[in-house]
Amino acid sequence: MAKKSESYYFPGHITEKLARIPEHPVTFVEAPSGFGKTTAIREYIRRSLPEAFSRWHICLGEPPVKTWSSVCGMFPDADGQTTERLRELGPPTIETIADVSEIVRNFRAPLETFLIVDNYQLFDCAARKQIVEAFS
Repeated sequence: MAKKSESYYFPGHITEKLARIPEHPVTFVEAPSGFGKTTAIREYIRRSLPEAFSRWHICLGEPPVKTWSSVCGMFPDADGQTTERLRELGPPTIETIADVSEIVRNFRAPLETFLIVDNYQLFDCAARKQIVEAFS
């Protein structure tokens, strides 16, 4: 049986915005549920950045320790240092956010890398806003 080919159309203004993602360390895509955010990002990376490395985590409202562990596991470092150091900190707090920033700043990847956290608003962490700043 032949596989059905999926074809998506994204308006020009969306395509232009997506093309700017690699210019920034952190990008937020916000819209109500069902507007195609996940599909747009997935298709942009697949079509425009096929050589890039990407990993996804979808927040489902799980406990903060589980979410943080999954986010930490997204980092593709060969020796696991970034992942291990971030996990050791536990879910960030105002007191540890500078440590998160330092660890992420020292992260290096051999390929252009995109770490996508879907439904980030469901990450129940007191330092959620500061995590974005630390990652950027």
